[in-house]
Amino acid sequence: MRLPVLIFSITALLLVQAAVSFAQDPSELYNDALRKYNEGLKEDAARKLRRVLQIDSTHLEASLALGQIYLETNRAENARDVALRALKMHEKDPRVQMLMGATLVALRHPERAQPYLKAAMREPSQSIQAKKLLSVSYLNTGVNAYRKGKIEKAIRSFKEALTYNPGNSEAHRNLSIIYYRSGEIAKAEFHVRSALKVRSRDATLLRMLAQILFKQKKFQDARNILARIQGFAPGDIDSGLQLAYLYRFDNKPDSAMAVYETLLEQHPRSKKIYDAYADSFIQAAQYQRAIDLYQRLLSHDSTAPGVYKNIGDIYVKAGKLAEARFYFQRELESNRDDPNIYSAVAKTYLQKGDFQAAATVYREALLKHPSSWLLKTRLARVYEQFQPLSAIALYEQMMRDSSSSTYPLIRMGAVYEQLDSTRLAQAFYEKAIALRSSSPLPYLSRAKWKARQGDTAAACNLGWLTVDLILQDLSSLRGVVLGAFANKGRRVNSLNPDRLDSLSSSFEEQTTRLRELLDSLFSWSDATSFQQEVQASLEHYAEEPLLLEFLGRTYEESGALDAALDTYRKLVLVDPRNRNGHMGMGRVYERLGDIRQAILSCRRAFTLSQSDPKTYNALIRLSRKNGNLAELAEEWLVLAQTQPGNVVLLEKLVSVLRETGMEMELTRIESMLKEAESE
Repeated sequence: MRLPVLIFSITALLLVQAAVSFAQDPSELYNDALRKYNEGLKEDAARKLRRVLQIDSTHLEASLALGQIYLETNRAENARDVALRALKMHEKDPRVQMLMGATLVALRHPERAQPYLKAAMREPSQSIQAKKLLSVSYLNTGVNAYRKGKIEKAIRSFKEALTYNPGNSEAHRNLSIIYYRSGEIAKAEFHVRSALKVRSRDATLLRMLAQILFKQKKFQDARNILARIQGFAPGDIDSGLQLAYLYRFDNKPDSAMAVYETLLEQHPRSKKIYDAYADSFIQAAQYQRAIDLYQRLLSHDSTAPGVYKNIGDIYVKAGKLAEARFYFQRELESNRDDPNIYSAVAKTYLQKGDFQAAATVYREALLKHPSSWLLKTRLARVYEQFQPLSAIALYEQMMRDSSSSTYPLIRMGAVYEQLDSTRLAQAFYEKAIALRSSSPLPYLSRAKWKARQGDTAAACNLGWLTVDLILQDLSSLRGVVLGAFANKGRRVNSLNPDRLDSLSSSFEEQTTRLRELLDSLFSWSDATSFQQEVQASLEHYAEEPLLLEFLGRTYEESGALDAALDTYRKLVLVDPRNRNGHMGMGRVYERLGDIRQAILSCRRAFTLSQSDPKTYNALIRLSRKNGNLAELAEEWLVLAQTQPGNVVLLEKLVSVLRETGMEMELTRIESMLKEAESE
C-alpha cells in the first residue's frame, strides 16, 4: 500500500546532522545516503543506511530513513524489523512510534497500528501525518469489520476515521453505502455529498448519488446527475446504463432506447450494454426484439462468449424449448468445457418432464468429460426422478471413485427414502454422519425420522445440530458475497457501491432448508425452548437474518410486540432487502394501531418484489383502513405500464379498481390481464 504521505521528510533530517569528518563516519555515510535518495537511487540509499546501522545501531535518523524507504518500495516486513529494533532503543520517540504505526498499516494490521499512531500524534511535528494515517487505519478496520458482518463496528470505525480526517472520502463513501442499504437515505446522501466535495468528478460517487436521489423519487435530479457524468465521461458505461434504467423506471422506453443506442455507438462490442438493453425487452415480454439485439452483437463479434446461451435462455422464457436447445448446442460448439451448458440443454427436457432425454444429454456430456464429478451428480439426480436403481448404481460407482466423499452416501439415503426403504436410508445417513459429513441433509433426515417416531427430544437435538451446520455454510457463503468489500492488493479498498450481488443457488437452497427446519423445530418444541435455542444461536451468528426473523415471530405470536418490533428493526438493519423483516414490522405496526408506519413498512417490502400476493393483500387492507385505496390504484396503474406481464400485479389491480369504481381503467387492465395470462 502506498502511504498517502511521507512519515517525515528525509531531506529535512539534514538539518540535524553533524559535520562530516571521516569517509566511514556514520554521519558521512548517512548524508551520502540522503544524496542518493534525492537522486532517486533508493536502493543505493538503503544499502548505505544499512551500513550506518552496522556501525552505529543506535543511529535513530538512519533507522527512520531506512524504514521509510522500505515502506516506499513496498517492503513492509523489512520496515517492521527496522521499527522493532528502533523501538528497543528509542521507545518514546514519536518518530519511531510513527514508523511502527505506518508499518502496521501497510501490513494490514490497522488496529495494532492505532496505539502507536496516537502516541506519535502527541508530538506537534508528527500530528498531521499521524492523523491521516489514523484515519486510514480506522478506514481499514471498518472494511474488515464489514467483511465479517459486524455492521455496527464498521460504522463506528468509519466515523472514527472521519474524526481524524474529515476529508476521508473513502470513509464517507462506505458510510453512504451502509446507510443506503439500511434505508437511512438522508444519512447516505449526506456522506456521499461529503465525499463529492473532495472528489467532485468521481463517476462512482455520482452514480451513488443518483441512486439515492432515485430512492427519494427525485427522478429529474437523478437524471441530471447521470447526465453530468456523461458530460465529462461520455464513455462511462455504468452511468449510461443507470440513466437508461431510470428512463425505463419512469416509463420512458424510447428515451431508454436512445441511451442504449448511444452507448452501443461508442461500445459496439460491450456485452454488458446488450445484456441491459435486452433485459428491457425481456421484461416487456418482447422476446424476439431481445433475440434480434443479441444477433446484432453476433454480427460484430461472432465468438462473443455466452451470447448463444443468452438467446437460448430467452427462448426458454418464451416457452420455445426446441429453439432454446438449438442455441444451447451452438454455445457448446465453442464452449464444451462448461458443464453448465449441458445442464441448460438437459433442463429444456426436464421442463417437459422428459427425464430420459435429459439423462441422454448428461451421458453424452460424460463421454467428453468422463471424470466430471459435477456431471455425474446431475445425471444421478435425473435418474432419481425416473430410474432410482440407476441412480443407486451411479452413486455406488462414485463411492468407489472417492471413498472419502459423503455425497454419494447422502444421496443413496435420499433415494432409499424415496423408495420407502427407511431402514436402508437411515443406514446410509448414519455412515455419512460417522464420516463427519458437513452436509445438513443426513442430520435433518434423521431428525424428521425421530419426530415421526414420536421422539421429539431427539428430533430437536438433531434439528438444532443441523441448524448449526446450515448456519456455518451460510456464514461461509455470505463471506464470499461480502468478500467484494475486502482489501485487494495494496490499496485501501472501498465498499462496492453497485447493485447487491445475487446470491448463489447453494445459498438459496441452504436458506430455504433452514427456513423449513426452523418451522419444523417450532412445531416440535415448546415456544420457550425454541426461543432460547434461537437466542443461543444468535450468540454465535448475531446477524443471521433467518434467526432474527424467527425470533421476531416468536415475540409477535406471544404478544411481546415491542420486542418483536425491535427484532424486526435489527433484521432490516442487518439485511435491508429482507422482505419478511419489513412485512413483520408492518404486521406489528398494524397491531399497534400505527397504520401509516405499517404502510411504509409494507411498501418497502413491495419495492423489493412485486410477485408476492401477501404484500399486495397487506397494502390493499392497510390502504383501505387509511382511506387512500384510490391512490394505491393510481400507483399500481403506473406500475402496470412497466410490467405488463406481471399477472399478480394485474390481478390485484383489477380487484382494487372494482372496489374503487374506476370502470374505464378496469376495462383496460382486464384486457392486459387476459393477454398476460394467455402468454
